[in-house]
Amino acid sequence: MTIAGTPEKSGDTTHDSLLTSPGHGRPHPAQRQQNKKNQESLLASGLDLREVQVGIYGTRSDLHWYLEEIRELLDETKQHGSPGMAYELHYLESDAPGSPEVPEENQTSIAEMYEELPEQWRDEHPGETPDNRSVFEVRVGILSTWEEYDYLNERLPLLICPEPFHKGPCRMPWSVASCSSSVSPELRVYLEARYAHLRD
Repeated sequence: MTIAGTPEKSGDTTHDSLLTSPGHGRPHPAQRQQNKKNQESLLASGLDLREVQVGIYGTRSDLHWYLEEIRELLDETKQHGSPGMAYELHYLESDAPGSPEVPEENQTSIAEMYEELPEQWRDEHPGETPDNRSVFEVRVGILSTWEEYDYLNERLPLLICPEPFHKGPCRMPWSVASCSSSVSPELRVYLEARYAHLRD
């Protein structure tokens, strides 16, 4: 499921103005040139593509609660953030491949990527049954400045665990990771393929 936020309106993932080469689904040369100009302009302004990933172990109600909390945070950040900031919010089920670009024989599922989270829950809830809990991964793709990315990277886990040194377990076990296109060419390829539309 995908929930997107763009400079025009939240939830709009349709781009009717995209020109494509016949039969290929690739941008028309004129559109590619315009996209390149847009990218150069955004990079000059400090905006770049980044992603934050949060693995959670909880019920589907927990998942939807978290998605709503994240969306409120993202909308607030975008409202007060830099012009052009945009985001896409989506999640992956436990059996989804963690890295779709990796060959199938080397693929790792979301459940396997976060196998420690169910174990953590069992350790924190001895004698209880997990019922309908499952592993999910929430991914937030953002076009933002480094400061906005750093802020969101810190704030997203705090929505689950607002007091890091609290007594007892968190509402649900979680794990956070992030990636930026400045880290490696491979990550830039991935982020461009997944979130380039945020520049539109």
